[in-house]
Amino acid sequence: GLRRGDRLVAILGRQVEAWICALAAWRAGLVYVPVFPGFGYDAMAYRIGTSDAKAVVVDYRSVSALDQARALVPDDLDIFCVAGPHGTDLSEGVRSFWSEMELCAPDGPEIATAGSDPASLMFTSGTTGQPKACIIPHEGFLSLIPFIKHAMAISPTDFLFSTSDPSWSYGLYTTGCVPMALGIPRVIYSGDFDARAWIRLMEEEEVTHAAGAPTAFRRLTREGLDHGFNSSLRAASTAGEPLDADTVEDWAALTGSPMRDSYGLT
Repeated sequence: GLRRGDRLVAILGRQVEAWICALAAWRAGLVYVPVFPGFGYDAMAYRIGTSDAKAVVVDYRSVSALDQARALVPDDLDIFCVAGPHGTDLSEGVRSFWSEMELCAPDGPEIATAGSDPASLMFTSGTTGQPKACIIPHEGFLSLIPFIKHAMAISPTDFLFSTSDPSWSYGLYTTGCVPMALGIPRVIYSGDFDARAWIRLMEEEEVTHAAGAPTAFRRLTREGLDHGFNSSLRAASTAGEPLDADTVEDWAALTGSPMRDSYGLT
């Protein structure tokens, strides 16, 4: 029942459903609104209300916060839940994401969009006041292709490990759908942060480029220096917070590869 231009909120983390929702929204002419699942109910309500959302897809781990947020927003939202391991967390009036997917045509609707049409509504982090809603048009996607090819300098022969959440532009666009559109394979780790698990993943999958926040790299560096790291990395990219010289130097000593900072899209 959603129509062209309607806003779809996704409260999803590093999981395959986030990419299904984003690609489906863009293909169907909807406006995708990613919301960080770690937010409290008030921050969720602000983004749902400000975006004038018509529907929400939520992971079961964020259902309780969303339930509280719904008291502060219009009550006519369609809610779809990515249910827990045993189909739990489906409260009254909430539909199962995967059950609804089973009822859909395999290719779904396709709406012709112009480059200037809105594709995503993304909120800034709110570090300088109330979070600001940024409209990213479909052509915003194209503007990042030179960045991937020349600033990150990765190609289909690389294997990218992006630790950034797709609720933010760096995870959704810069190290997410744009590399995938260029044929660059990615590995997605959907668990909580675990430095040892991330290092093991990079070793086993022979990751050549890692991307994430400097804080994560600092913890990875400490773990690697303590327990070793058989690195296949050529480089690493960061965004989202200040990158200090010590982290760059420690990372280079651990992996033999450079680390470069970048600005987020919003």
